[in-house]
Amino acid sequence: MLVFWILLAAALIIIAVIVSFSHLTVKIFASRVKENDRLYIQLHALYGIIRLRYEVPVIKFKGLDKGLKVQTKGLDEKSSEHLNETKEIINWEKIQEAYRKFKIFLSQVDNYAAWMKSTLSRFKISQMVWITRIGAGDAPETALLTGVLWSVKSTLLGYLLRHVRLQTEPEIQVQPQYNRTLFTTEVTCIAKIRLGYAMVAGLMLLVRTMKVKGGFKTWQNILSKA
Repeated sequence: MLVFWILLAAALIIIAVIVSFSHLTVKIFASRVKENDRLYIQLHALYGIIRLRYEVPVIKFKGLDKGLKVQTKGLDEKSSEHLNETKEIINWEKIQEAYRKFKIFLSQVDNYAAWMKSTLSRFKISQMVWITRIGAGDAPETALLTGVLWSVKSTLLGYLLRHVRLQTEPEIQVQPQYNRTLFTTEVTCIAKIRLGYAMVAGLMLLVRTMKVKGGFKTWQNILSKA
C-alpha cells in the first residue's frame, strides 16, 4: 500500500511539472477592411490538448444612440463543438457601467500595478504584425494622418518593449494611400506564457484581493450581478 501511495505521489508530481512547463498560447487577430470588422482570439494549452477559439464575426455600428451590435461565438477547435453564441448591443451606458466595475476591481487588489507588471514580464511575444493602410483623399491630409498613426503605434510598441519580451522583430507598417479615401488595418499578435506562471499569477491576484478588506466579497457581488 505504501508503494502505491509513493507511486501515486510521484505520478502527480510529474504531471504537475509537465503541466507547469507547458505553454498557454494566445493568438489575437483583428482587422477592419472598409466596413467589415473581424476579431478572434485563439487559446492553446497543454501542448495543444486544449484548443479554444472565440470569434466576433459581426460588429456593426447602429448609431450614436444605439451603439454597437456585437455577435460572439465560442468554438472548441478539437471537437469543432460550438461552446456558446451571444448577441448584444454595446451602448454608452454599458461602457460606463463596465468601466465603473473595472475601477472597483482595481480598487480591491493590493498593489495592482506591481502584479500587472510582474505578470506581463512573464509573457513572450513570438509574433507581432500591425499593418495599416490609410488615405484621406488628399495628399497633405494623408501624410498628416500617417504621421499620427506612426506616433500611436510607436507609443504602444514602446509600452510593450518595457513590459513584455519580444522574441521576434515586430512588423509595424503604415502605408499611405494618396489620392483616395481608405482605411484598413490588420493586427496579429501571438503571446505565450508558461502555464505554471499563469497559475501562480492567478493565485497571487487572489491573495492580493484577500489583503483588501472586503475585496473578495466585493468581487463576488460584482460577478453575481454580471
